[in-house]
Amino acid sequence: MSLAEYIQTVRAVLESLPPPEIVTMTGSFESLRTRIERQLREITNNRSWIMPGFNGFMVLDASIYCDEFQELARGPHGLPWAVWKAIGITHLIHFAMTVYFRGTQRECKVEQWQNMGELVLEAIYSAYCPNTCFFKPQECVICTQPLFHEVTTTCGHTFHTSCLERWMLEDVTCPLCRYEL
Repeated sequence: MSLAEYIQTVRAVLESLPPPEIVTMTGSFESLRTRIERQLREITNNRSWIMPGFNGFMVLDASIYCDEFQELARGPHGLPWAVWKAIGITHLIHFAMTVYFRGTQRECKVEQWQNMGELVLEAIYSAYCPNTCFFKPQECVICTQPLFHEVTTTCGHTFHTSCLERWMLEDVTCPLCRYEL
């Protein structure tokens, strides 16, 4: 199987995975990591490789990603789905290319990649994340982008920190109610 065919097959498998219907929030992250490592060894024929995992949503600022990412994050499946589509699949494709180039696996075993994709999806969906991940977030009225990491003013309105800082260079009142900040 050529590299192009291998990667196309892996991508098709990963792209076909639906968002999880049930999100397990009580499972042990160590148990999930062990299952991912077991699947990794299966794909790499028991060679020990380190695959970077998902580090959580706390460092993720959706405002720095492309318009397509932001649109996915605002969609019905929210931020976890955007992370899967934009980051999770990309990392797994990169890993698949590495597996292919190192000669560990030249024939694509669809079930192995499907299992790996499902485990990574579970890791993304069960990671600690801001409350806005599971519903359509509010938008910053200054830039109209989703509020994932916001600051609340003394008058109770929320904005992106950077947007409010830029606003405050021109005006020291709240952009919504004109309360003097």
